[in-house]
Amino acid sequence: MTVSGGEPLQQPAFLYELLCACREREIHTAVDTSGVAERAVLERVAAVADLFLYDLKIMADLEHRQYTGHSNTVVRDNLTFL
Repeated sequence: MTVSGGEPLQQPAFLYELLCACREREIHTAVDTSGVAERAVLERVAAVADLFLYDLKIMADLEHRQYTGHSNTVVRDNLTFL
């Protein structure tokens, strides 16, 4: 099962419970994310997800800011963590 969005990491309690329920039933899971989340949220979800599909829009922070209005530092840091 793939959970996508919006951004699934913005509903961390629901996402965690859903992934746990899938794991109990041996259903393979994937989380489709932009990586915008607090590290603690990502760590908790990563413990129960089988796969992440990661959407890094632009690698260079300056260009990312230009096109999205936000830094990608958290996004890149979370990708490195995963």
